[in-house]
Parts: sequence; C-alpha cells; structure tokens
Amino acid sequence: MTRGYFYDRRKNAYKREGKPADKIIGIDRMAQAVLSVLLQEPHTARARSTTDIKSQDNYERIFSADKSKHPLELYGVVVVLLDKIEHHFRSIAGQVDRVYRNNLKFHTLMVLGWALNGGKTMPAAAIRGLNLAKATDAQVKAVVDWVFAEFKAAGLEDRTAKDSSFTDRLKKNWTIAATKP
Repeated sequence: MTRGYFYDRRKNAYKREGKPADKIIGIDRMAQAVLSVLLQEPHTARARSTTDIKSQDNYERIFSADKSKHPLELYGVVVVLLDKIEHHFRSIAGQVDRVYRNNLKFHTLMVLGWALNGGKTMPAAAIRGLNLAKATDAQVKAVVDWVFAEFKAAGLEDRTAKDSSFTDRLKKNWTIAATKP
C-alpha cells in the first residue's frame, strides 16, 4: 500500500509526472526513516544516512529483499510517521529554534514509534501493525516536547544529535507516561 506517497527510485521521475512534491519520498529520506524506527539509529540518520546506503551491507540492513524481515507495509508506515513529524515541525517553525528541528526529526520519529507501539522493541511486524490513527497532533506534540527537553538537557548541539549516546539517553529515559498526550 502506497498510502498516497510515491517512492522516487529515479530522481525526479514523479516530479515530471506532476505528483505533489510533499508526497514524493526519495531513497535518502526513506533510509533515514527506516534507520530511525526499525534500526533505532536516529543519530546515524541525522549524521550520515547517504553514506550508510552506499555500503551493500548497510543498504541491505535498511532495504532488505527478504519481505519477512522488511514487509513492504513497513516503509509506508515510517513515511506517514515522518510526514506527521515534519508537518508538526513546520507548524512550530516560528516558535522553536532551528537547532531543535534540524537535529531532532529522526529521534522524534523513533520515539513516536515507541509511543504508538507502547514499548521500545520495534520489530518490522510491530511497525507494520502500528495504528496510525493514534499518531494524533496531540501525540506528536507530546513526543516532540519530551525529545526537545531531553536534547536541551543533553547539550543542544549538532554533535549531540549525531552521537549514539543521545539515542542511548532516550532509550534509558523514555517511558510511555513521558509521552502521553
């Protein structure tokens, strides 16, 4: 199921067909979303996603041909969640410093997955089965607020968002109650 999005395997193919730009997702954004939710590496998604997909081993971790490991529905779910977060970030652009928005999109995506799942264990089957109706504006805001507070406490720097220790901090400190709307 495409969920209304178009995966741009050939650069600008869908743009030339007149598809809406906000519904076209390229390999980089898709890789970042999968790195964040399935592999729980938002720091990698923030720091070097394009480098990661150049290696065959890393590419296969993100885009496995084994549909039992990576069912196609997984990709649709992570794109919808990423879109909800990006929409929220655009809505608060005038109120929140850019350092938060640029650095925390993928961390927020990971934590939103946890909040919807009710736990930090996110195998592909759990992601595929997430109830996207629960990703309300209030839920997204609760997750964003919590991740922003953790980032502020950790140091407010680009390198913080690109470091696995920040991801570890989120894993250690998160509880379902922390991100309840």
